[in-house]
Amino acid sequence: MGRGLAEAFHKLGNQVIVAGRRKSLLEQVTAANPGMKAVELDIADPVSIQAAAERLIAENPTLNVLINNAGPNEHALVMGFNSYIAENPIPV
Repeated sequence: MGRGLAEAFHKLGNQVIVAGRRKSLLEQVTAANPGMKAVELDIADPVSIQAAAERLIAENPTLNVLINNAGPNEHALVMGFNSYIAENPIPV
């Protein structure tokens, strides 16, 4: 669902930045959608979250919309997801 949403917004002419843990998948998505950007991000790691936020703010000062398509599921619970994202939104 996340990739489809990102591609739909991109096709409408929006600047889209996708995020995820798997660099190879991010590269596939951006290669298939020229002009789309990507940033590596592990939502289970507060350090990764902070680094991605700082990079996004520095590189995209006019960024004004964030769609968080990630959320807890059975895999996240096994990995130790702790609701950090829901409780600590990153100001943009």
